[in-house]
Amino acid sequence: YSLAMILVGIAGYCLPKIAQEVSVHISFFIFVIMFCMGLTTTPERLKESLFNIRGIVIFLCLSFGLAPILSWILGRIFFPPTHGLFVGCILVGCTSTTISSAIVYTRLSSGNNALSLILSNIGNLAGVFLTPFLIFIFLGKGIKIPVVPMIINLTVLVLLPVILAQVLRRFFTILSKMEGFAIAIS
Repeated sequence: YSLAMILVGIAGYCLPKIAQEVSVHISFFIFVIMFCMGLTTTPERLKESLFNIRGIVIFLCLSFGLAPILSWILGRIFFPPTHGLFVGCILVGCTSTTISSAIVYTRLSSGNNALSLILSNIGNLAGVFLTPFLIFIFLGKGIKIPVVPMIINLTVLVLLPVILAQVLRRFFTILSKMEGFAIAIS
């Protein structure tokens, strides 16, 4: 996966026109990945993961507590506070993990996909509110985030395909038997 990401990055740099054309379809790819994740996860596993309070609290503390603190420390070690790379360290540290990378790495390591899906969604929804606050704390500057459009976007791209997959899985049992195909796609 990491090698593929490096190759895609190089290809995007070398072929910017093609990268721009592909980037228009990123939302569709995310929708498909989330739909396939919904097909490969049972409702019971999703419910179990949704009520895994210990896992959720640990995830939120690491993502919005430890990560920003470590990024601030590392940024201060390597860059002056006014340097752009210091600001970049803070931005990366204050932002929750991307949905796609968390799910891909969990799938590659044979981890709990349902928990990954739930934590990614919680992290991204919490990030809409916590990231501006953390950036203000660590950089002393406020940023504006269009909260409603972001929540709508997350709902359409992440929650809707999972819910749709769960509904279709329930009514069309053949879909639950296509798990190998869905795993390969996601």
